[in-house]
Amino acid sequence: MKDVLRGITFFLTLIVLLGGVIMPQDEYGYNAAIRDKYDRLVEIDEPKIVLVGDSNVAFGIDSQKIEDTFNMPTINLGLHGGIGQTTLEAELAKKNICDGDIIILLPADYGYDHSNIRDGVLGWMAVENDIELWKTFQLSDLPIMVKAFPTYLKKVMELWTNHEGNRVTSNIYNRNVFNEYGDVVFDRPQNIMENGYIENDGYNSKHLSEEMKQYWNNFNEIIIENGGTVVMSVPPILKEDLKISNSDLEKLEKELKEELEFPVISNLEDYIFPKEYFFDTNFHLNNSGRMIRTNLLINDLRNYGV
Repeated sequence: MKDVLRGITFFLTLIVLLGGVIMPQDEYGYNAAIRDKYDRLVEIDEPKIVLVGDSNVAFGIDSQKIEDTFNMPTINLGLHGGIGQTTLEAELAKKNICDGDIIILLPADYGYDHSNIRDGVLGWMAVENDIELWKTFQLSDLPIMVKAFPTYLKKVMELWTNHEGNRVTSNIYNRNVFNEYGDVVFDRPQNIMENGYIENDGYNSKHLSEEMKQYWNNFNEIIIENGGTVVMSVPPILKEDLKISNSDLEKLEKELKEELEFPVISNLEDYIFPKEYFFDTNFHLNNSGRMIRTNLLINDLRNYGV
């Protein structure tokens, strides 16, 4: 028992030391943009539109156009699927729900077998010593973060000792490429992938997992209790590397509409785009793709009654 207490004491002391002296070391990293997104979310105490998803949302939505269309402040929480698909962003969205809020879920996959953070190191690099963001984690995320801590510690110690932390290291994937709404806005006029797509990385989600169904339905209950509304749209799907059939898409769409306790306002088939509308991955849209997808989503919201 004494050894356990010593271990806990050592770990907490180390965290305090890191938080007060060394952290953060990735203030300009891509994932650090979650801090700006969260700040915008909690500053807006009026009915708003909140977009929840991974990088398909960060690279695929013009939030200002949505805001101007519906005259509602809009926040794009989309970030990185490796951190946790939609769940990290969904947990953030719970923290400032106002009467009349519209939360739009835009997952790239529906079949994940757990709803926790997926990559703890990415999670650490996103939140580092931001206490307010730590408060948004699910309890079940914490063991994943603890397990990832040694790898994160090694990384930040190297950055600190070499004086290489807290600087922009990429002209594409850094905190500065996001606008005030949370959209990635650097100019990307064309597809830069060899052959137009990444082989065997296309859309292949065939079913809604029980874990994600429960998570999203529970999320919906919390939003409703606080006066908001949840709807679900769909990701952009790259036509040339689509891994499932049209009948599979129809079955999935039917399952989503039957099993989820909130409206699915978009049709998967409408969001199948040719490779010309993508940028550097099979889920990141270029300028033209972003415009087309945003217009489709606006029409879906209008048809729903927003």
